[in-house]
Amino acid sequence: MTHHCMTCGESDKHGFGCDEAWPEARVDAIGQNGNEGIHYLKQPRYQDQKGDDWIDEFARTATADEFRGAMRFTIGKYNRRAGKKDALLSEIRKMEDYCRRWAEYEQRLEGQA
Repeated sequence: MTHHCMTCGESDKHGFGCDEAWPEARVDAIGQNGNEGIHYLKQPRYQDQKGDDWIDEFARTATADEFRGAMRFTIGKYNRRAGKKDALLSEIRKMEDYCRRWAEYEQRLEGQA
């Protein structure tokens, strides 16, 4: 069976990024966040020189409505496919990560008001 990288779409180009390896790879990137439970750590391959990933950059450059729409869409995508592509727990953890980061974004906005 050929596996396609979720990032570039090419077959078996990345061992870490291929669909079959993805759930295990993401689980390996999960860490503890104090009393808030588990969340995904930013994987180095997605970080820029400052340690930020695309979500961080988009939060800085998009309007609040754009960012909220992107979060709603992404969370909805994982919710809709829950347990169909990756393991259910893996999908729930992805939603949790997006929800947490959205909440942090909203807290920053409230702090600026």
